[in-house]
Amino acid sequence: MYPDHREIWRLSEETKELESQALYEWADANRLSLDAAEFTRLWFESGCIEGGENQVFSASGVAYKRNNLAFHTSYLEYFERLILHNWLFPDTYYTFLGFMWVTENEEPRQWRPVVFQKAFRAVRGATRQETEAEMNRLGFTRRYEDNYVNADLNLFVDDLHDQNVLIDATGELLIFDPVIYLADTSE
Repeated sequence: MYPDHREIWRLSEETKELESQALYEWADANRLSLDAAEFTRLWFESGCIEGGENQVFSASGVAYKRNNLAFHTSYLEYFERLILHNWLFPDTYYTFLGFMWVTENEEPRQWRPVVFQKAFRAVRGATRQETEAEMNRLGFTRRYEDNYVNADLNLFVDDLHDQNVLIDATGELLIFDPVIYLADTSE
């Protein structure tokens, strides 16, 4: 018998809490604890750019992203996603920078990972047909809307809409911030 969604959510939050404690100790020992106040100041100064999971600001040709883990059941899942992103989409790879404690909206503080990637300029968002052609080239098929699967790799790539897939001035696709899952894709 599978647990219900409330039980899964509770277990996920417990897992994240245990992981955050261990990651804090590791980050502190390796000087990977970052200043949340400075990030927040720069984020505010840049216009409070954010999506469902990242707060973003750009400086000196680099985009910095602080992730709230909203799409992840664990930190491990988040890091798996980064590795898969860098493997699938090397033109928009992420580099891990560190962690910071963040408190927002009267929620308990959260140990948030921070990454950066090269900032890029785009001329427009990609069409679904352009995205589908690129994903087909990578061995994926569109399942529905902006979601793709690769049954051989057991990968599900979500959220490839025209704000996460852009076209640059040379006509190249730039894919960033997809939600990538290791999943049973046989359905």
